[in-house]
Amino acid sequence: NPTISSKSLLFVHTPLKQHDQIWRSQMCWGQKLEGFEGQKSVYITTEELKQLGIIGVFSGHDHKNDYCGEENGVMFCYGRVTGYRGYGGGKKRGGRVVEIG
Repeated sequence: NPTISSKSLLFVHTPLKQHDQIWRSQMCWGQKLEGFEGQKSVYITTEELKQLGIIGVFSGHDHKNDYCGEENGVMFCYGRVTGYRGYGGGKKRGGRVVEIG
């Protein structure tokens, strides 16, 4: 498979297994206030993401989690509680800013 030269971001609702692995490795920053309810298996490896030109993966689903970490040059981040009808009470509403430059 050829490596794609452009850089891309991937936005998914359900977090990838790597989101959980990053927390367990303690190579991240932010808060984890609920259990991981994402993919139970690795369906795409971090190396495959890199070959596709993906430099960041952003997810939601686990509303109370708000952390980021890097694995092999790819950032894995949770979004933040943004709406008013979802669960996650007690957590300050906000968002994640991604600067592209």
